[in-house]
Amino acid sequence: MVELGLREVGYEFFNLDDCWQYFFRDTEGNLVADPIRFSKGIGWLVQNAHSLGLKMGIYSDAGSRTCAGFPGSLGYEEQDA
Repeated sequence: MVELGLREVGYEFFNLDDCWQYFFRDTEGNLVADPIRFSKGIGWLVQNAHSLGLKMGIYSDAGSRTCAGFPGSLGYEEQDA
């Protein structure tokens, strides 16, 4: 986005949609990033986005599963937020 000049024309948000999660929550009930797609973690990705002047958003689902079958936030709304 930065290299293409999109930030300079007003694009500032970088959003992750469905499929960033792993198929299961961890033992404490936390969502976990897919360890293959995001081997350095979501925190690393967010820090890099911020260092480039971008804001980061992330998607889950209000139901028990996302449309692709990954864990949703139903029953975990406060924890996930």
